[in-house]
Amino acid sequence: MKTNQNERKRAERKETFLALGLSAPYFIIFIIFTLIPVLLGIAFSFMHYNPYAPEGNEFIGFKNYANLFNFDLPISKTFWKSFTTMLVFDVVAVPFLIVVPLFLAYFINMRPTGYKIFRAIIFLPTAISVSIMGVVFGNMFQSDGSGIINAWLGKAIPWLSGTPWKNDILRWLVILIASIWWQTGTNFVIFSSALRNVPKSLYEACSMDGGSRLKQIAYVTLPNIRPSVLLCSFNTLISYLSLYGQPFVLNDATNVTELVSPMMFIQKYLSGGLAFAKQTGYICACAIVFGIIVMIFGAVQRKCTAEKGKRSNICEACKKYFRNKSFLEERLPAKNPEAALQNECVTIVSRDRKVKRVKPQKNKFNKSERVMRREKAIAFVVLFVAALFFAFPLIYMFGTSFKSDLDLQLHPETLFPSSWDQWTLKHYEGFLFREGKIDSMPIWMLNSLWSTFMTVGITVILDLLVAYCFVFLKYKGRDFSFGFLMLWMAVPSVLGTAPSYAIFALFKNSLQLTGVASYLYIYTWLILPSCTGIFNVLLMHSFFKSIPKDIVESAKCDGAKNMTIFRRLLVPLAKSTIMLIVLFTFISAWNSLMWPQLLLSGEQEAWWTVTYALTVYYTGGSNWGALGISMATCVFSLIPIIIIFVITQNKMIDGLASSGVKM
Repeated sequence: MKTNQNERKRAERKETFLALGLSAPYFIIFIIFTLIPVLLGIAFSFMHYNPYAPEGNEFIGFKNYANLFNFDLPISKTFWKSFTTMLVFDVVAVPFLIVVPLFLAYFINMRPTGYKIFRAIIFLPTAISVSIMGVVFGNMFQSDGSGIINAWLGKAIPWLSGTPWKNDILRWLVILIASIWWQTGTNFVIFSSALRNVPKSLYEACSMDGGSRLKQIAYVTLPNIRPSVLLCSFNTLISYLSLYGQPFVLNDATNVTELVSPMMFIQKYLSGGLAFAKQTGYICACAIVFGIIVMIFGAVQRKCTAEKGKRSNICEACKKYFRNKSFLEERLPAKNPEAALQNECVTIVSRDRKVKRVKPQKNKFNKSERVMRREKAIAFVVLFVAALFFAFPLIYMFGTSFKSDLDLQLHPETLFPSSWDQWTLKHYEGFLFREGKIDSMPIWMLNSLWSTFMTVGITVILDLLVAYCFVFLKYKGRDFSFGFLMLWMAVPSVLGTAPSYAIFALFKNSLQLTGVASYLYIYTWLILPSCTGIFNVLLMHSFFKSIPKDIVESAKCDGAKNMTIFRRLLVPLAKSTIMLIVLFTFISAWNSLMWPQLLLSGEQEAWWTVTYALTVYYTGGSNWGALGISMATCVFSLIPIIIIFVITQNKMIDGLASSGVKM
């Protein structure tokens, strides 16, 4: 007996050491690059902190917070003005980013001819970087007559000219249109998933009861997808409170940049070098206050979207009605009354809000062919028009990249070269070699490719290991560490932005790194903080939880060790989830803008990523005039994303929908 206890304790210790060893890399990276920066940010907010002059750092208490709420200070006025401006824009933009995806998802679920193609076209812009979006929309809406929109309208509307942002409704309209085009895809897929999960029997019952299509939407569709609508609404609002990319890339760089979002404010003062370094403590206080505001929105989101209990497909009013009639006790099996009730009857709230009992018919109720064809025809027309809207900027980008210099000066501008002899590869020449030297474009591509693939590889390995430990290994602290990660999801990333950059700058200056060492140091900070996303761990954890533990126990009984089970059994089973994480991580890392912009600002051009280079050279001000070169560069940088998307778009979209991914 004692021998068995010793063996059991030895096995438990061995399992604990294995779990600690496997999960240690994830938590070490998480602590160094995520947890510590947030804690230091809190500490810096109570200090006069300057990473370039540490001898002058001192504790000043709540002075930074007092200054933040001192509206006589210009810097505080700028911060709160940026927050107010972005909040007003959110109030306008968020409804569009909910209504448009929901509208399109409703028609896509009618499955008209070519719905898979329409679905891919609508989702594709989501995979495109904000830099490409800025280049394309900046050129399309040029105010000097060269932009295709103004050229078609025959009028030089000042979309992006004049003093930025002041009484400039048209500029915000461009940002709104660009945001709808760029970010509709994610909510569109979530709503498609929610609509597919609405029981068809409810629509049939409503139709049998005389309910029109509008009644079905009001009393069946919207109540059933309410949690998804609320979740997308609050997530979109929170995301747009931290908006950075769209206003930055669509700003007029020839004029003074207005800080129209808190993230633009924070980024400017962090990347200002010595000029703004003494404001680091104040910026940390701004980030914390802003982060707390975002967390409040997150708390409201969870409160509104939390389900008090497991939802049933059976209407509560229906169950109450039949209980009063003693129907459940007499007719339904005791083991599974709800399933029997669902087969026995369908309920619908009619015009007078009374519950009616509809006895099942032998043959499933179907609409007439005429009505179904009419609805599918309407859906096809709506989706075709939507597909034109989402495809047009990409078609414009592709066509413009092949235009000759003569065609680039045409008014009105055309989508493609005006004749076959005006097609040219001139703008693509020199991407590899220029004047006997390797050009910058392949170097930027190489920087982005190796850092992105490194991010993807490390992320997948860490997620697999830590999720395996949480699900299949028993050790002390497992539940606490998993619960801590789930709670940390509520902490906005902006809380760690300022201190992370301060730590980065402090070590870079103190170590006096140059050359290859400096390059590797920068990319270490660019790669590792992105590898410990908690959402990916949750996704892998949910998949492992769905695997029957009997399979793992049987393998152990056959003598298989933990790592053998992990490599030969669990990893092959998780291929679909791994692919989903690969796609998410690749798109996120390839399109990353703000963090590379902070780390690479002031560094030599050969170290840039392609997204950052596009932002520097081809967005803002007069650089928008370099139509041919900028569009060719966008097409060239879009190739990796297009390849990934074409190969795996079905897995990406169907995987998002089937797994219920919520942004």
